[in-house]
Amino acid sequence: MRSGLVIWRGGESSKRTMEDATYAFTYLLEDLSTIFTSEVELPSLAADRPIPVSVKLISDYDKDGLQRLIFVRTIPSTIWNAVGAAAGNLADDDGDAASYPTDGKDNDCDDVLTRLDGLDNDGNEQTLRGDGADNDSDGQTDESGEGVDDPGESGIDEPNEGIDEEWYNGKDDDGDNRIDEDLRSLGGLMQVVYYLEGPTAAERAAKPASTLFPYKLCRGFQAPIASIRRPGPAEPQALRDAWDKWKGFYFAADPPGEPILRNVLYFGVRFWTQKTKLWDDNKAVVPDGGCEIGWDSTRGITGQDLGVSANLFGYKGATSLQDPSDDIFPEKVRITIVLLPELGNPITRLAQDLDANATGEVKVESTDGLPTTKNTFIRVGDEWLHYDGVKDRTTIVVSAVNGRGARGTIPAAHPAGSEMAAGVTYEVTLSLPGYKPAKDIP
Repeated sequence: MRSGLVIWRGGESSKRTMEDATYAFTYLLEDLSTIFTSEVELPSLAADRPIPVSVKLISDYDKDGLQRLIFVRTIPSTIWNAVGAAAGNLADDDGDAASYPTDGKDNDCDDVLTRLDGLDNDGNEQTLRGDGADNDSDGQTDESGEGVDDPGESGIDEPNEGIDEEWYNGKDDDGDNRIDEDLRSLGGLMQVVYYLEGPTAAERAAKPASTLFPYKLCRGFQAPIASIRRPGPAEPQALRDAWDKWKGFYFAADPPGEPILRNVLYFGVRFWTQKTKLWDDNKAVVPDGGCEIGWDSTRGITGQDLGVSANLFGYKGATSLQDPSDDIFPEKVRITIVLLPELGNPITRLAQDLDANATGEVKVESTDGLPTTKNTFIRVGDEWLHYDGVKDRTTIVVSAVNGRGARGTIPAAHPAGSEMAAGVTYEVTLSLPGYKPAKDIP
């Protein structure tokens, strides 16, 4: 009876986990199969303020080593009417003699073309917002947050080079008794972001330090698309932070998405270049012909800025960041999702302390239920270990080469008793319709 119950629970757990993974892959495949790779023509800005490349594919790693995926796609007909109803008409409805907020003109009549440039653009004798002071004398301190036109202030101070907050939030931000009058048409495009959301500090504090926390896979989208040019080193930190947050994409909402999948142990995307011969990102084993662990279609962002150890395929330098003519998009992508089933999932624990550099034999409480084949992964804390197999019922063998900090994670020390899990892996490979190889690479 007990054996039958265990088998039933395992089968029910597998069914539920498969359904959850299918739901997430439905979103991912539909988004990526309609990826847009042609640059959109936008009005020219001043010579010293080049307009940013707005159509791009970026896959980087956040400060916790978690991968993100951001790109532009066409808008599906299923949501066109809902989004388009608030899209506006590109007309000059607010009488500022400009119909396009990113046209490099002084649309809010404050005698400056560039926002967030560290200057006193609205004449309030303050060059910084967010300084804890009532800069516009309206009896409120820092209520603007670098982007709201408060009573008594003569400029909108819209953030990120002219992205007018009235495009998105449904409010009368400039006090003219009209709502979102500057909304522009969608242009048939939307930007999409996928990222992992971890536990909050409070959630971590409520559990033992040895607890293995799963993530949530989140999806967000926004239309119309909006980009931020990369600021120079002498420009305000707020502008640099805004660019770095999503590598040049601008999202009005923070966070920009909602969870579509829970109990996620891992979310990873690999990219097939014109040089790729096999789906292996281990450069130590495959120095040439492997796949890429991230992507920068602009070819202007360093590996360090993308959260990886080396520059990615096709990197040319900072000047390429504003040049869409040499942009590249991968031929194929492979998406891997590892889930922690709610029922019947084998979780083991470390039977020894594990320092940040240890490889070879690692003692665990039990290897029952763990994958026994070579080239296998197991997660402890927020780090993935790559192991070469199971030696016995209490020992796994962590690879000497790239065994620690696998899958883009950060090596760390883990105390005895830390929970470990391999999870259930789901993987899909997709050819992209907008493949663009690097023309300057044979």
